[in-house]
Amino acid sequence: MIGQLTTHTGTPHRRAFSLIELLVVIVIIAVVISITVPALSGARSLAKKSSSNAQIASLVTAVAQFQADNDRLPGYFSADEMGNGENATRGFTQMENIMLDLIGGPVESTGGIVASNAMKVGPTNSSEVTVDLDTINLGQGSKGYYTPDNKGYLPVDGQAANADHQKLPDVLDAWGMPILAWADNTTGPKMNANSSIQDFARINSDTEPAHYYWNQNAGMLSSTALGTKQVQQAKPTPVNNRPWSLLGKGESNLEERLTALLGSPAFAVDETVGVNSILPSAGRGGIVFQSAGADRVYLSRDDKGFGKLGGELIYGRNFTPKGSISQGQYELDDGTQGSIDIIAGFDDIVEGAGN
Repeated sequence: MIGQLTTHTGTPHRRAFSLIELLVVIVIIAVVISITVPALSGARSLAKKSSSNAQIASLVTAVAQFQADNDRLPGYFSADEMGNGENATRGFTQMENIMLDLIGGPVESTGGIVASNAMKVGPTNSSEVTVDLDTINLGQGSKGYYTPDNKGYLPVDGQAANADHQKLPDVLDAWGMPILAWADNTTGPKMNANSSIQDFARINSDTEPAHYYWNQNAGMLSSTALGTKQVQQAKPTPVNNRPWSLLGKGESNLEERLTALLGSPAFAVDETVGVNSILPSAGRGGIVFQSAGADRVYLSRDDKGFGKLGGELIYGRNFTPKGSISQGQYELDDGTQGSIDIIAGFDDIVEGAGN
């Protein structure tokens, strides 16, 4: 008997990847990741910067409209009141003050019905106004000059302020940090050849007037853990390896640094004197807005712009990199010599508004 012939058919075996081929694939994946991840991170950073620029632009527009309608800059309390020595610990910020005019919130405290969620805010015990916290928090006040995004208009964690001021919302940039506002005391001394740094910027307004006061933003610049990322702004004690603000509480030369930040780089009293004696004849604007930028620190000590200045942030560096103007101005891209804006070397976004 002849046996039946059986044929076996099967799936042909595929050759397995060799170790070298697997390593090649891993290397390719690593290269792709090394290219795409920084690109995506850079794109996100640019998007946040663009969003923050747009926010500040809308604030500038709101200030211009308010000034046109009211013949004054927005701010329920004057720049001089905001600079009062009491405000160093009360922590009521200039942006919170401005929002009382651009959005609304103040209510009558005598006569009639007072809002159930009302509280008193202001730079001093004697300079206060009763506000409706519900109206402010919603960003839906009757003024209508500025309508914030609800996600970008919230109380900020870590504000060094009294309990009521900590409840006030602040305008936040795309990195979640409060945008600072600096208001010019328009009745301050005229800047001329006899002026000093203190005529332009002071810590407070208690003794003599100036154009800008550090106390306007003491609530943010005194913080040791500002925002959801708990970013150090004040100088730490003891000093640690975390970056902090050149404008932070505990830093020296705050008046000189405020002048470098807020003085217009285009208008100096006299450009021909020594670099330490060059003073601005005007500020960047009636109100100056400042976003801390991607590093979330207001003029960080670790910023490249500070390193390029040799660790010295003074207004005169806008006009000369050396000891005096006679030793040479900056070489500009077009081949000429002239002034620069030293603040542009930081990642902060700084924009003037009003006049």
